[in-house]
Amino acid sequence: MRSLFVATLLSTLIGVNPEPSPQLVVGVDTRVELLSIVFRLAGAPEYVNNDLTGYAAAVDQHFASHRDHPVVQHARALRSSIGISHDAVMMMATHLEALPGLAERVAFDDTTIVLHQRWRPTEARAFAAALRQFVVDAQVERFFAEQEPFYHAASERLRALVERSIEPQWFEDFFGAGAGDRFVLVPGLLTGGGSFGPRVAPNEGPEELWAIIGTWTHDSTGTPTFPESRAYTIAHEFAHSFVNPVIARHRSQFERFATGCEAVADLMAPQAYRCWKTVVDESVVRATSVVWARANLSAADARMAEQSEQGRGFFWTGELADSLEAWRTTRTPGTSWEDDVDRLGRWFVALGDRLPVMREEFESRRPRVVATSIPDTATDVDPTSRLLVVTFDRPMVRGWSIQALQGPAGPLPVPAFRAPRMSADSLRFEIEMELEPGTEYGFALNDAFGGSFRSAEGVPLERTTLRFRTAAGGR
Repeated sequence: MRSLFVATLLSTLIGVNPEPSPQLVVGVDTRVELLSIVFRLAGAPEYVNNDLTGYAAAVDQHFASHRDHPVVQHARALRSSIGISHDAVMMMATHLEALPGLAERVAFDDTTIVLHQRWRPTEARAFAAALRQFVVDAQVERFFAEQEPFYHAASERLRALVERSIEPQWFEDFFGAGAGDRFVLVPGLLTGGGSFGPRVAPNEGPEELWAIIGTWTHDSTGTPTFPESRAYTIAHEFAHSFVNPVIARHRSQFERFATGCEAVADLMAPQAYRCWKTVVDESVVRATSVVWARANLSAADARMAEQSEQGRGFFWTGELADSLEAWRTTRTPGTSWEDDVDRLGRWFVALGDRLPVMREEFESRRPRVVATSIPDTATDVDPTSRLLVVTFDRPMVRGWSIQALQGPAGPLPVPAFRAPRMSADSLRFEIEMELEPGTEYGFALNDAFGGSFRSAEGVPLERTTLRFRTAAGGR
């Protein structure tokens, strides 16, 4: 492990060993789990759709009789009235003291804190009061005690990844700020693929830079796993803690980007990025993550990361990463990246004018599906068909990803696939499948955020859907 400590913060983290004054703490956080549970009960999709089905089932069973508790009703109302969802939920979690008191770590009406941008103080306090009562009424602490072995296992696995892959000092060096801050890394056991990076400046102690990491892989026992690729996600979320507050302090420098940002609004909205400020935050964070990848991963992995960000609609990621690196080399020693904010603001304003051309250029490099052995929307496919063939317009790498499509009553069936292979010229993907008669199937090659179908240059295939129905019997 490289010059960092892994320890427990306050009394909220479970599954880690105590060390004095740690720079980095890792573990399941009971406040994060508490808020995730409440918004799961409220039906918030980002806290309902996850792959830790065993843990999710335990949550649903324990809290089944509390689905209409006042705090759950309050959560539903906040979500529909002022959009309290996604990261705003985790902002509240990190701004509360430990259970059961859940006091304000920083006054909710302090206009300098990030929480204030999403939560109105009176509503935040009313919600916190209902949350305290929920802890009592729903015997929340008993549930956490029962889950402690599970929490310990998740914490240990995340800690092992951190020891191998993450060095907090890199971020402080890159941004020229943050010395003495505390990094807090937490697995979000009910956040599925969602990850968040709030920042907290408590009344006592160092400022905290949080990375709440979505947990969507597990072993055969249902215990979370954290593959090496997750280190990039951790770097992304830590970067948010540096970036978001600075952009917020200098909004006026970036406001003129709002008009230019409309050129990619259709790509940003499905990712819940509906405001130019969020797109700026994400752009700088993703560019920073690519710089981190260049410094800490292989050249191939760093290039793959850059292409993935472009595949999500951030076509400018590589160029911005180059600029951030160049600006750092010219920065006066001892100064923060915030001293570059004027230059960064001008960069984004100019970007707005270039976005249509950048988008057109990127789309010209995307691979395309030119044919499938089963036509899209076909209604009489022979159920004895055993091979799906997808032909592309250019050579592809040897990877694949297939996602289910949503139907009126939930996910559509996906054929049982096996033995995927790519042709010698890398233009055709073939995969064996099993079909049932009289069944409607639906799936997508890649998803809205990219996937493993990529050109030889690493550019991801745009999400491409295939939906068909098999005949009632064999032909």
